[in-house]
Amino acid sequence: MRMKEFVPDPALSNNFLTGTPLDLTLSREGGLPKGTVYLVSGPAGVGKSTIVLTAEANMLAGCPDGKFLYISVEMNPGEMKPIADRFEKTKELPVLFVPTGGGPVKTSNLLMSVLKRGWDVVGLDSYEALKHVLRFYEKMSSAEADQFIMDLLHFHAEGHNDRGVSTSFLVLQMETKSGTVRGSNTLVHGVTSHMEVKFVNKEDPFSNRYITFPKHRRGMEHTRLFFDLHEDGDVFYDLESYLEELDRGRSRYNIKHNRSSLSAKLDEMFQKALTGSK
Repeated sequence: MRMKEFVPDPALSNNFLTGTPLDLTLSREGGLPKGTVYLVSGPAGVGKSTIVLTAEANMLAGCPDGKFLYISVEMNPGEMKPIADRFEKTKELPVLFVPTGGGPVKTSNLLMSVLKRGWDVVGLDSYEALKHVLRFYEKMSSAEADQFIMDLLHFHAEGHNDRGVSTSFLVLQMETKSGTVRGSNTLVHGVTSHMEVKFVNKEDPFSNRYITFPKHRRGMEHTRLFFDLHEDGDVFYDLESYLEELDRGRSRYNIKHNRSSLSAKLDEMFQKALTGSK
């Protein structure tokens, strides 16, 4: 195929917006592209679940007719309630709590049935927890569990569901103490982009935190967006420091945008998100 002959589906060009500076990092166009699989990795307690939950809740507020889902394998309703109490908007987001103790319905069948309905954006928390359930209760080997999960994600990212929508996935995964993604390289190699959520000082749980992309097919790599979870209601993203970091790396990344154009772009995305929520 010559790429000049390829005509993409126009429906895939409208990204999902959070209405926050996070949109600038998710893609060059702004927002989460349709039909993509994003890995979100980081150490315990850094805020991966909160970032994904609030991002999806913001997307839902900006696109109320969309279908957004959070699949929780790690947390039960009681464990998620403190997050929902702090970040009220997440209470509007549908959550599928996957039984981790076995049951009459296989987890693999449950996921295939639910995803078949066709969702716009799905958060999966987490890859490792789901893989453990598949291995322990369905007796899959490690390779079989990897293949099942990755095949399922890409099958729906390609739009094979009842609504014919290209689902976007935000897949959470823990990191090892050395800072690498837990498990095999199957997940890292099989995703569109890899978002890392980091502590500046991994020995200090009160250290500053940031988001960066070591792998990003749809956006910029190795640029940090700092954030704060201390305030209730939403995640605070430090746009000013992000723009300063872009300034410092302008020549290295051959950035064509200046600070004012990026600020204008973010304002435009905010307005689009606000308009969509009315």
